Amino acid sequence: MTSRHVYTWDSLEVPFTINKLAKADEKIEIKNGYGNSGAYDLKLQEGTKTGTLVVKDTDQVLSGVPSLTEAGVLSYTLVNDSKNKDKQAVITIPVMESVNYLPYSIEVTILVVDQTCALPICLTSGL
Repeated sequence: MTSRHVYTWDSLEVPFTINKLAKADEKIEIKNGYGNSGAYDLKLQEGTKTGTLVVKDTDQVLSGVPSLTEAGVLSYTLVNDSKNKDKQAVITIPVMESVNYLPYSIEVTILVVDQTCALPICLTSGL
């Protein structure tokens, strides 16, 4: 003889932790003409928290202080001086918290080039 049984359970909540992955520090190089302003989307995940920007501008190529929006867009302005060609500034963004990763940093190097040079095309004289 076969009997049928119906089982029911109350809802069950079990807390668990998803381990975050280690992520290598990122390095980005941007080329922009002296006197220009620029903005670069770091493509941060939603919910990412960053620390204070660390700016190393020993060549004094930046005009003012770079800024980072909550959406992860880094903005900066370069001094309008042709003597800054081939000089650079380095901005380090510490990523303190993100959904999937342990803390890491993003290092952005801004290399000053001719005003007529902007990625992806550089115009040169003598064309």
